Amino acid sequence: MNRLRAITLWRPWSWCILYSGKTHENRTWPLPRHLLGEWVALHAGKRYDAVAWQGLLDLNLCIPPTNAECPTGIVGLVWFDRNDLRSDSRWFGGPVGWHVAEALPLQSPIEINGAQGLWFVPDDARAEIARQIGFEV
Repeated sequence: MNRLRAITLWRPWSWCILYSGKTHENRTWPLPRHLLGEWVALHAGKRYDAVAWQGLLDLNLCIPPTNAECPTGIVGLVWFDRNDLRSDSRWFGGPVGWHVAEALPLQSPIEINGAQGLWFVPDDARAEIARQIGFEV
């Protein structure tokens, strides 16, 4: 059985992927090929990007929750299907955009510390994710 990877994002970006149709997670590096077409846990970090929140409002991309309203921890799963170097999506900022094919929010966030880069989800958190979504990941 493969181990589930996770990515930590500053809030409200994790919320934007799950609830506002954010189509790309912008990075300087491509998602490794072996993770394309696999579920990745979406972790909302403790840091809240207030500048991004204002930018989302100014650009009329969405109305994200405030810091107090935005949960932390593992908040969902995301399925990235490709790395884009160019896109017409208003969510693409490059230089590499991990394209979001599907996003599944969890019923309840799983409080856990995140990490930089891609990291492995502990087995107990993975079991809780599976319980909430109804299938093994």
